[in-house]
Amino acid sequence: MTRITKTAIAIFALLLASGCTLITDFDAPGDKYSLYENLPDTLGVTLSTVSNTGSLTMPFTEALPEADDAELLALLEDTTISLNVANDEAVSYNLTEGTRVDGTPASAGEYALTMSEDRMSIGVSFYNEHSGTALHAGHTYTATIDVLDNDFFATESFAIDVTAN
Repeated sequence: MTRITKTAIAIFALLLASGCTLITDFDAPGDKYSLYENLPDTLGVTLSTVSNTGSLTMPFTEALPEADDAELLALLEDTTISLNVANDEAVSYNLTEGTRVDGTPASAGEYALTMSEDRMSIGVSFYNEHSGTALHAGHTYTATIDVLDNDFFATESFAIDVTAN
């Protein structure tokens, strides 16, 4: 073997031993934030009969990715991330389908989004009526979260139990 061949083999062996590869996949799913891995098993919805609104908070175990807040929340608006709540009694709707408002939603199809300053939660407030259906206190629902391809979050689809009170 030539000295160049021996040197190349030695460099390759060092790379393998250190766990490095010559080709790095920076877009691997593990590099993006997983909502599934950072949300609890159950979410709660607080309903108000006075204003006919509901409020759902999604608390995260790790802070959301560093990015413009409006850009992250826009993923919920454009359905890159969809949040659909349903039960066996034909109540089913996407909480962020309709018109986003600032303040308290006041009519069917309106919703508002907030993100905590520490990026550890997102809140969704919504008018509790959609296509003639509503969530009811004391019932259990299932939230299906679908995440399409984007720059910040892992592409995934999963379900979480939701309790309404």
